[in-house]
Amino acid sequence: MGLWNNNKMNGYGIFCWPDNKRYYGHYTNNNKDGFGIFYWTDGKKFEGFWKNGKQHGFGFICNSKINEYGEWYEGKHVKTMTDENEKNNIKKCIDGKKDDNEFVEFIKNVHKYEKEIGIDNIDIS
Repeated sequence: MGLWNNNKMNGYGIFCWPDNKRYYGHYTNNNKDGFGIFYWTDGKKFEGFWKNGKQHGFGFICNSKINEYGEWYEGKHVKTMTDENEKNNIKKCIDGKKDDNEFVEFIKNVHKYEKEIGIDNIDIS
């Protein structure tokens, strides 16, 4: 589900893999690009920024064992934020993107679509 241009994913969309990994976020030319949320099947979640299909910029990764704010460069985790001010700044940035009107409308449509096809809603709060 999502926006397409010239037969490529462009704009907000969802991609679901056969093993149930999911990405909810922005695409440019078929690549994850901009803000997005990625869910692994083991319960791990990444919220943050992407460039050319890879985690790039600030983000937050969590599961039952970790809860970590950091910075990624071309898909590699390059810095863990330990300072509370740094963590709060990243959280504000991510929360601001999640509160963006375009993203909020996208998520409403996601939940409607998931309900129609009978799959569980994923918490994107």
